[in-house]
Amino acid sequence: MDANLLIGLGAAGAILGFISLFFFFVRRFSRASQRLAGKKTRSVGIFTSLRNLLFLLVWIIFSTILFFIGFFLRAYQAFSVDKPVAVVQILSTGEPGTVVVNLTRYRAGTFQPEEQFPVNGERWVLEGEILEWNEWLNFMGLGARYRFTRLQGRYPGAAAAGQRPAGTHSLAVDERHLFWRYIYRHGLRMPFVRLTPANIVFPETAVGKRFDIFVNLSGLSARERY
Repeated sequence: MDANLLIGLGAAGAILGFISLFFFFVRRFSRASQRLAGKKTRSVGIFTSLRNLLFLLVWIIFSTILFFIGFFLRAYQAFSVDKPVAVVQILSTGEPGTVVVNLTRYRAGTFQPEEQFPVNGERWVLEGEILEWNEWLNFMGLGARYRFTRLQGRYPGAAAAGQRPAGTHSLAVDERHLFWRYIYRHGLRMPFVRLTPANIVFPETAVGKRFDIFVNLSGLSARERY
């Protein structure tokens, strides 16, 4: 169900209902003033007026309920719905400790061209940042923003890491993006935003598997695609 459609229909219906109610009372007061002045006016029965008034009130109440249902549905989606953002596949190169990570980003409803990154290590980490809004902004339906920052390999011990560098790949599309630069500089002084790091660690058992990557207010998550 489209929350924005419910909000739009509810708001339009409520506005139309209040405008109609306004003109209803304007006509009633106009006829009453004309009768007091001794002028002849077209008489409208009391039951007809009550019927019209009741219809307008029911219309306004129904539209308002529809508006708030859409509003709370959008807030629920912002808090709990996982948004798909990428697909990750980890492929073996045949060489121990080296894999190729295929990353396919998902933007504006379409998959972007596949990117390939050779990575050493015994674990592989997809790093990102989640921009969380204040709770009341989330309740208004403003969802979290995110971006991937790095893909890197890891070894369980420092000795292994020193012998064979794992390698790091930048995933930020634009390192100097104006929006993120502003958040880095002034985010701590903004009471309604919070920048949180988010990581997904893929173990050795992930080799040969494909994962769907999701983002929500809690961070990044991965689900194996069967």
